[in-house]
Amino acid sequence: MGSLWTLLLAPLAARAARYRGVGRTTRTGLTALDWGLALGLGVGMALLCTIWLSPFTVPGSRVLGSPDFGEYCWHTGLYVFDAMHEWGVNRAKLAGLPAGLLAPQIGVMDSLLLSAVGSLAVIVGAVYMWARALHGRTAGVAAAVVLGAIGPLAALGRMVTFYPPVTAGLALASAGAACALRWRTPLTIALASGGAGVALLVDQRGVLWALPAIGLATLATIIGPHKRWRGFSLRLAALVLPLLLAWNLGQWSYSPKSRSLEGQVAIYDELRQRGVPVPSQRPFADSTKAYVFGHSDPRNLPYTLAYIRQQGTYVPSWYHELPEVRSGWQRSGAGWLVPFGGALLLAVFGLRRRPLLLAALAGSCLPFALSMQGAVVMKMSNLRFVASAMVFLPVVLGVGAGVLIDGALKTRGPRRDAPGRLVTLAVLVVVGVCAILGVPPNRLSPDATWRTAYANGESAFKTALTIRDSRKTTKDAGMQMCAFGLTQVEGDGTLVGLLPGGGSEVEPWSLDLP
Repeated sequence: MGSLWTLLLAPLAARAARYRGVGRTTRTGLTALDWGLALGLGVGMALLCTIWLSPFTVPGSRVLGSPDFGEYCWHTGLYVFDAMHEWGVNRAKLAGLPAGLLAPQIGVMDSLLLSAVGSLAVIVGAVYMWARALHGRTAGVAAAVVLGAIGPLAALGRMVTFYPPVTAGLALASAGAACALRWRTPLTIALASGGAGVALLVDQRGVLWALPAIGLATLATIIGPHKRWRGFSLRLAALVLPLLLAWNLGQWSYSPKSRSLEGQVAIYDELRQRGVPVPSQRPFADSTKAYVFGHSDPRNLPYTLAYIRQQGTYVPSWYHELPEVRSGWQRSGAGWLVPFGGALLLAVFGLRRRPLLLAALAGSCLPFALSMQGAVVMKMSNLRFVASAMVFLPVVLGVGAGVLIDGALKTRGPRRDAPGRLVTLAVLVVVGVCAILGVPPNRLSPDATWRTAYANGESAFKTALTIRDSRKTTKDAGMQMCAFGLTQVEGDGTLVGLLPGGGSEVEPWSLDLP
């Protein structure tokens, strides 16, 4: 059963529980309950996605690598060897930090897995806070739960690359921005500024998420929660200090020789290889103005943004109609188009009396929406790019569900919430989790007929595994370093080997092996 109406099962059940008036109404404002829900839903949904739901998206894959898996692997191994001076120019140190800190204790392979699971937990928690800030707790819970039904996002917990930590950083920026504009307190402004700082530190492209977040946080700083100027200095400090800290940390996360943002977004060569008519001369990029966070002059950022905008002009309209692009869209996003459109209309209706929240919805979702377009058109809906871009989808779906259950926001005050009851939240979690597990079969079921699975994503990971086990050799220096790193810690691969769903058999490494 894949009818669209089955998407309403959980909202209708929660609405019925609310209508009966059972249980007391939760406190308004950002409280300890919200932090508890973000933590509980984050951990619970991350484990559920990693252990059970991910194999439905990519059948026959124990973990999901990428063609450049060897690069992530050997970067993580640098923590084991205590050789951080060898860090490459393509990756941010902060993106590899979660796995790197664990690698000396549990090994490279298992640390990459735990980094992915932990990052997914952060993403789910951020999605809860994001939707909760835009509407209410019901919206936050609905968003966190429905994330498990979005295949690429559910697969992030098995993605043994740096993409999960990067995606977590981007989600924190957008969630913090929504919180800042909802409550406009020093704490929430600091969350937005800190989230923007993390986005800037995990990937050069994070600036495209950080700038809207900083803009929304600046607006929150100016407006304030009650009187326009009361507490302004404290709010301003909450905005500026995390960004200054991030700037100084940028000198650690990136080296002066790190690949610039211009280099990461350049698509000239890629288009030319695919036969797209492009100017005969490569677009000029002034190396003295190339953007590397923590090292470049921020005053050159407008030049960088203009360069990024120029790249988009090289993509002709017919390129969107290529068979590879259309088939990728059918696999990644087409099935969510109608639910997203309906939820967006509900969200706009529910927030129509709160223009600041409408601005927060647009400003926080726009970077992900643009990234989704690029992932579909330029990357042919490659799983890791789509997964990093789809984070806004559960937020919009959650806000739409929140409007269905609790109604539209009727007042303008920053401390007023949509009505919410604990029993409503509990029913929503139980029925929502049953729905994404396919009990009973419904539109959100992991094996619903409208879904199209992704191809096996183990190739580079499997290569590293066979080299580790001396069943294959390679001339690739990065893969050699990766395989060597996989042999340095006793038991490395234990956690990966326990994952269900098929895929390559992984035996824990033993230092006694020749």
